[in-house]
Amino acid sequence: MKRWRETNVRFHLGIAAAFALAAALALGLVYSFNQYKDQIIEEQEEQLLTIAKAVSNSISVYTDFYFADLLDVNTYDEYQEAGKLYLETGEEGPIRKFLTEHMRIQNEDVSNFLVSSDPENDGEHEVLIQGGEDRTYTSVNYFDGKEKDSRIDILRDEENQFYLGLSMPTLDGSLRLYFVINIERMYQKVASYIKVGQNGYVMIKDSTGRILMHPVKKQIGKDVISGREAMYPDFDLSELETLIEHQKQGREAAEIYHSYWWTDEVPKRVKKIAAYTPVWFQDDFIIVSAVIDYDEIAAPISQAMISISLLTIALMTTFVVVLYKLRISSIARTRAEEENEYLRELNSKLEELRRRQEQMAHNQRLQLMGT
Repeated sequence: MKRWRETNVRFHLGIAAAFALAAALALGLVYSFNQYKDQIIEEQEEQLLTIAKAVSNSISVYTDFYFADLLDVNTYDEYQEAGKLYLETGEEGPIRKFLTEHMRIQNEDVSNFLVSSDPENDGEHEVLIQGGEDRTYTSVNYFDGKEKDSRIDILRDEENQFYLGLSMPTLDGSLRLYFVINIERMYQKVASYIKVGQNGYVMIKDSTGRILMHPVKKQIGKDVISGREAMYPDFDLSELETLIEHQKQGREAAEIYHSYWWTDEVPKRVKKIAAYTPVWFQDDFIIVSAVIDYDEIAAPISQAMISISLLTIALMTTFVVVLYKLRISSIARTRAEEENEYLRELNSKLEELRRRQEQMAHNQRLQLMGT
């Protein structure tokens, strides 16, 4: 019995040690996976920021190229002569012809050439001559470019298309010469080919938060907060609003926040990672942002953790079952040994009793004989 109790104690100590080991292993796995997930998320943020910077740099090079071309056009003798004729006589034919012909040799990104009056501080300007298709443009935002006296207007036409209006003073400062760059075509060249996960994308906003380019066309032109509040009044945009405030400050960073996939027919609330950077000109900027679904990065890691945890549980369960069966076998063997020991002791006692009985019988016979 004593031996059985000792075996029972050892068994329970073994079970307790096994569960302690399993708990320690589980905690170690959770900690390791969380560390690994944090590392992967951090690497993804760095990668997104690299993408945003690459697009930002492409836009900067893109606009620098067209500003350089604009400076060249401004120095052409044919343009100067046609411009002076227009200023002196109001004759538009030669300068319009020059702009139209120059449009043909330009990249398709240039949607129009404009000669306009010099805009006042409110951003309004009067288009005097157009080299391409006649359109009505409204300047919704503007800021100084990198070159002296250069200017960049965010233009919107009557079809709600958005453009970058790159302009320089021309004809001794009497007028301004504009290259009108189609933002959608620019986006197609510098950002649309970039695939950011399954649902992610790259988008462009101005410094006021107005969306200039987005995969969903109905989002273009809207304020990223008030426009969406008008479209989806019941949505929680608090975290998105904080993100946009940081972007409007000209920061370069990566953040995790809750928002919605605006590409879905019915947007659903999700967790996102956004990396953003400004494209600085002189005293203002536009914002390039790369966005990805957080779960696309974290979900596979969580699934792996769950799979390994389930495997660990299965192994521990198997171990406990085997240990239990061994315990049952050990108990049966111990009891059999104890019963055998008991039987041996009983047999020994019976043998001793038999010897004593024989001795008593022998003594009695001797006593009878003596009598």
